[in-house]
Amino acid sequence: GAGHVNAAGLDFYDRLVDDLLAAGVTPAATLYHWDLPQALQDRGGWQVRETAQRMADYTTVVAERLGDRVGMWMPVNEPVVATMF
Repeated sequence: GAGHVNAAGLDFYDRLVDDLLAAGVTPAATLYHWDLPQALQDRGGWQVRETAQRMADYTTVVAERLGDRVGMWMPVNEPVVATMF
């Protein structure tokens, strides 16, 4: 939803990206993979514009943290499937 960023979660992915790069693996990040925060789902999920704004906020935070090392981004995993259900 909205609120504080999970610093431990960001730290985990920060280390993961570094470890991937150290192993010679080019990281690619999927920002949404069927894990919408319950608070947003309770307010209407993807059918409510607020969810798109929260996704934009989340994307900004993650890109600011990992963008110097991640060059390939998938905003939504399987977007066509997400629109069907």
